[in-house]
Amino acid sequence: MILKLRCQLRGLDQDSEMFMQSGHRVRKFIVRMTYHEVPIIEQLMGAFQIIRHQIRQDFEFMATVLSDKNGNIGEVRGHTRQFQKYEGKKLPSISEFRKELLVDTLGTATTWMLDEAFPKEV
Repeated sequence: MILKLRCQLRGLDQDSEMFMQSGHRVRKFIVRMTYHEVPIIEQLMGAFQIIRHQIRQDFEFMATVLSDKNGNIGEVRGHTRQFQKYEGKKLPSISEFRKELLVDTLGTATTWMLDEAFPKEV
């Protein structure tokens, strides 16, 4: 699997409104939306683990990560076989896990991730 990914821009922290209708009654909810930085490597490894589980097959992967301005941030290459020995167990720290990658030039690069809180009725 070959991926070329671009980092997400930081959005504005804000509240979003959501309306739900049931019969004649309309309920209003507020959803708090905030952005926070997360390590890119953790997002990638999590995504590959989910894909491996969904397709029930191991595969070789290569991911090139670009900045929001198309500059190259780094690359990772590996094989999902490295997840096999941890099935049903807690994964090791990401630094230990990274040692098994064939290529890892992402360093401490981060990206922005949107976090949506649970809706609160107002």
